[in-house]
Amino acid sequence: MRSAPLALLAILVALVLTGCGESSFVGTWAMDRESFREAMMAEIESEQPDEEAEGLAAIGQALGETLIEELVNAIDLTIEIRDDGTSVATSNVGDEPPVEGTWKVSGGKLILNMEDEDEPATGTIEEGVLVLEMQDEDGGSASIRFNRVE
Repeated sequence: MRSAPLALLAILVALVLTGCGESSFVGTWAMDRESFREAMMAEIESEQPDEEAEGLAAIGQALGETLIEELVNAIDLTIEIRDDGTSVATSNVGDEPPVEGTWKVSGGKLILNMEDEDEPATGTIEEGVLVLEMQDEDGGSASIRFNRVE
């Protein structure tokens, strides 16, 4: 007789823990500026100039670093992941409207499909921070961190 209540308790705990894994992504997340800066700088550093263009590339890299610093400090990007399976990304860049999307959890990872992107972003939560892995047009990828706002 005692095993039935214990079995029911075990099932309830399993259901709660399963739900927590998916719902942990729900909320509003703001881009971490430092991780964005690191991703942008890595992109600049990955471009290898040929010998003839080395001097010009060094000037371009310094200019790029300055522009990236200004860009990083100017951009606010938030992603709201809603419990109904939808999402919206908002930014203060230009007069761009919010970008709608959908999301799901597969294998413990967030799969985020935004309407203006060809490939989905994938995400995990590491130490309370949402880490999104995003593909770029050249087939590369970048990891951007987001801190929970709500």
